[in-house]
Amino acid sequence: TAEAGTGSHRRRVDLLERHVRSSAPKMFASASDTIVSKLNEMRAGIGKQLEAGLVDASLKSLRTSCSVVWDEVGEAALAERCRLAPRAREILLQATNAVRRLDAQPAGAAAAAGCFAG
Repeated sequence: TAEAGTGSHRRRVDLLERHVRSSAPKMFASASDTIVSKLNEMRAGIGKQLEAGLVDASLKSLRTSCSVVWDEVGEAALAERCRLAPRAREILLQATNAVRRLDAQPAGAAAAAGCFAG
């Protein structure tokens, strides 16, 4: 129904303001849930990319650095392998733990801590 007369504009404004006040929390929750969901998906993808990149880089580096050692089969090569094994295990353990910590962080914690700042 069309309303006209003294105060009709104010009544329409009040009606709209009440609607906004009552609907705003639900609208905000819906919008923020969507954003948080997409950020979680992004976080999971970034974690997988970091893990894959870190593992690939570590393996390439180890292969390049140690290829001469691995090709030889003498006593010296075995001794060098034994010498390098603890360091290689430590590097891989640190990389694995870093990925686990990234995976264990709640959504947004890594970004809030500045982990992905450029």
